[in-house]
Amino acid sequence: MTGHPEISIIVPVYNVMTYLPVCLDSIIGQDFTDWEAIVVDDGSTDGSGEICDRYAKIDSRIRVFYQRNAGVSVARNEALKMARGRFIGFVDSDDWIAPTFYSTLYRLITENDADISQVGFFREYPKRSVPIYDRPHLMVIGHERGIREIFEDRIIHSYTWSKLFRREMIDPEFPAGVFYEDFSVLIQWFGNADKIVLSSEPLYHYRMRHGSTVHEKDAFIEYCFFMAVKARVEFMRTKGIEGYNDEVFRRKLLDAAVGSAKKVARYAPDKKERRKYIDLISREIRGLMPVGDIFGKRKKALRVWKLAWHPRWFEFTVRFSYAFEVLRRIRHHEIYR
Repeated sequence: MTGHPEISIIVPVYNVMTYLPVCLDSIIGQDFTDWEAIVVDDGSTDGSGEICDRYAKIDSRIRVFYQRNAGVSVARNEALKMARGRFIGFVDSDDWIAPTFYSTLYRLITENDADISQVGFFREYPKRSVPIYDRPHLMVIGHERGIREIFEDRIIHSYTWSKLFRREMIDPEFPAGVFYEDFSVLIQWFGNADKIVLSSEPLYHYRMRHGSTVHEKDAFIEYCFFMAVKARVEFMRTKGIEGYNDEVFRRKLLDAAVGSAKKVARYAPDKKERRKYIDLISREIRGLMPVGDIFGKRKKALRVWKLAWHPRWFEFTVRFSYAFEVLRRIRHHEIYR
C-alpha cells in the first residue's frame, strides 16, 4: 500500500488465538476501506503470531510487528509510532466490530469537524448480547463538557476501542507497566479536544471473558485502578471546571480507595502482597483526613478512617465480613436447594 491511509487501526495481540480470526475478519470486512491495521504481537506463545502473519498475507493493509512481552501499553505506543493515518482507532484482539463501525465513526468526526467520535457497543456474554447506548441518539459536545463526561464515566466511558481520534489528540502516550492505562490517560486526550461527537448506535462487540484484565482479581490490578483514579482527579484539579471542588475530588478518591482496598482484602490470596497494596492505598489517603465533612458519621466514614490509620483492622473486618457472607450463602443454599 502506498500513501497514507485515513485511519490507522491499532490491534495489540497477546495469546488470543481463539478469538483473533474473528477480530481480524471484522476489520477486513469494513465498508470503509481506507485504513491500515497495525497488529503488534506482544510475545504471544500460543500461535497468535502465526495467525497475524496469515492475515497479513491475505490483506496488505495489515502490518504485523513483534516485540518481547512488555504489556499492552508498550504495544500500543509502538504502534502509534508506526501509524500513518490522520485518525487513530483501537480494537482489542478478542473483540470484533460491525461492518459499518469505522465508516460511522469517520462520518461523525468529519461531518461535525470533531476531534473525537464515539459509538455504542455490545457487551458480549457467552449466551447473550447486551447493547450499551442502544437508543438512536446523536450528541455533539464541547471541550469542558467532554472532560466532565469522561470524568463521570457514564455517557463517555474510558475505553479507547469505541472511539476514533484525530491523532493530535493522543498525547500523552499510554503509561507502561500498569493496568487501567486507558482509564488513566483518556481524560487527558479529551482535554486536548475542542469538540466530541457521540452516537448511541452500538457497533463494537466487547467480549466478556475470564482472563481479561477487568475480570482478574489481583492486588496490583486493583492498586493500578486506584492510582488511575488519582491521576484523573489530579488532572481535573488543573482544569478548574465549575462544580468540581475539593470535596468532590476527595469523595471520588476515597470511594475508589475503599473499593480497591476491599477487593484486595477479599480476594488477594497472598498475605504479603495483600498487605503491601492495602498499605500503599492507606498512605495515599492519609492526607485527605478527616472525612466527617464528606461522609458525616456514617459507616463509610469509619471504614475510610480504618483504612487510613489502621489498615490491619480494615483488612480483618473486610475479610471477616466476607467470610461470614460466604458462609451465609452456603447455608442458604443447603437449606433451600
